[in-house]
Amino acid sequence: MHRLVTPGTVLRWHRRLVTRKRAYPHGTGRPPVSAEIAALIERLAIENHGWGYQRIQGELLKLGHRASASTTETAQPAPSMSPRTMLSVVKNHTRVIMAASRSGTAGRTRIAR
Repeated sequence: MHRLVTPGTVLRWHRRLVTRKRAYPHGTGRPPVSAEIAALIERLAIENHGWGYQRIQGELLKLGHRASASTTETAQPAPSMSPRTMLSVVKNHTRVIMAASRSGTAGRTRIAR
């Protein structure tokens, strides 16, 4: 019985294949956002603090820039809870907080059906 390919040839082919696979990095993943787009996302987030990342994505689309919602979410500056903001939250929810503490349901949640 004759062999068409010797075992040494198969091993050489394999070594060459493995070398080629490791030599070239894979270009997977989304390309990074340009600095211009990142600055625009940050500016929109700062100037319109009530907007969420999906709204910012929609506004970018209107301006002709394509960016995913997750990209706009990660490019936004981290929200900071200032004492003034915390005070406004407490003022806006005082009635609910007081009602929950008076009725003894603080810490328990009810599921409305």
